[in-house]
Amino acid sequence: MFNSDNQIIRALKPLIDVIEVFEKLGLHQSIILNGNLQQLYRVAKEEPDADDNYLRRKIFPDSKKSNARIYLWQLKSKLTDQLISHILQVDLDERWTSFQRGYFKVWKRYAYTRILIGIGLRQVAISIAEKSLKYSLSNHFTELVLNFSRILRDHYARYGKDKKKYIYYQTLSRNYFALLQQEDFIEDLYNELILFDATVAQNRGKKDYQGLVNPVLEMYKTFRIHYLGYTIKVLSYQINGEYLKAVEACEQAVSSLDSFPDYSTPSFTFRLRKIPNLLQMKLYGEAETSIRECLDLVGASKHNWLIIHHYKVILQLHNQEWDAALKVVRNVEDEKAKLPETWYIYKAYAQILKGNQDFKLGKFLNQIGVLSKEKRGMNIHVRVIEILYYLLSEQHGKIIDMQEALREYSKRHLRKDQATFRSDVFMRMLLLLPRYSFRSIGIDRSAKPYLKKLADNPRDMVLQDTDLEVVPFEILWEWVLTRLH
Repeated sequence: MFNSDNQIIRALKPLIDVIEVFEKLGLHQSIILNGNLQQLYRVAKEEPDADDNYLRRKIFPDSKKSNARIYLWQLKSKLTDQLISHILQVDLDERWTSFQRGYFKVWKRYAYTRILIGIGLRQVAISIAEKSLKYSLSNHFTELVLNFSRILRDHYARYGKDKKKYIYYQTLSRNYFALLQQEDFIEDLYNELILFDATVAQNRGKKDYQGLVNPVLEMYKTFRIHYLGYTIKVLSYQINGEYLKAVEACEQAVSSLDSFPDYSTPSFTFRLRKIPNLLQMKLYGEAETSIRECLDLVGASKHNWLIIHHYKVILQLHNQEWDAALKVVRNVEDEKAKLPETWYIYKAYAQILKGNQDFKLGKFLNQIGVLSKEKRGMNIHVRVIEILYYLLSEQHGKIIDMQEALREYSKRHLRKDQATFRSDVFMRMLLLLPRYSFRSIGIDRSAKPYLKKLADNPRDMVLQDTDLEVVPFEILWEWVLTRLH
């Protein structure tokens, strides 16, 4: 059981996750931990990257290695169990919305019902089940309706001896079993759709997801089916490049999910999903309208607020509104104690493309420490921004010094993946600069085949991370040409 250190190392991650939630809920002051439990809690909180060798030496310094491994595994399990038990026992009502409180409470009542039946308190359990079933029905909790109706069906057949109630709960359980099967079908379609990388989109697009989902949406009206069903519709349209239909599906989803008033966030989610599709179609005015609508609805969610502003700054950058983009960045800076590293990328593009000679490349590189170490993703922009800065400041020698490293970077990290095809093409265009001594005549002519490749392979801001192309490469190339001799 303990023949691999990796088994135990992996076990630390769930404990760290539990501790983070425990601290976030403010429960750390209401529990007493002693001895090794307290020590493990402190280390996992303060030194989350510690490996098991370190933990064994720190907590069980006098034990044999083989014994210490077992002791540590047991200690992790015990601490995790205690923290989870404490979370479940404490009243967390003030931390959730009324809907969340009801959802968690009814699942607890289902557990209580099973336990009470098991210890012989059947009548109390049945009373809880009947009340909870009504709440589950009104809130479209399909699985809970099935669970409670089965308990009540069996009770009134075997113990209550009530034929009328038995038939009612029997019918209910059969109907909701069939409904749960449909939900499971939709969920599995969704799993299938999101499991694979977007680079195989053309293969997935061959499956008729619309034809599979539409009959289920028409026949069954439950929140789960409509939320996931419309998600599948939107994603499958995006896979096929049918962005206008994706927007229309988002609007249909909003209309459908608004009929579930207790589920406000999912309706907002589809309003948010419209934005990248509108940006993809360069419908910037409609995208701006959708952004404003989402900001009006975002409420207290800081996460969603930041996502909306992410789209807002992307919109301004694509519109070449550099001052407006910087204003969005400043707005985020005012709200966030620490600006996420990605936002320094946005800020750098806006400043350089605006022609800000005061831009400090060294400061920028220090601010994006993690991103600068990546081999793909946002690291592409770090390389591009360096070249744009050297063009802006007319330090052509720096670009000449970079060319071999850029050529190798493109070959190793961009050329093997369709998702970075456009990035590879643009990197090759930038490598034309030193080859033609930064003279526009030769560069302009040699860049035409690459521009055609970009035109033949339009950016996909929906299936790919929109960050892969913060400013369209075509716009960047136009700016590059203005800096040449």
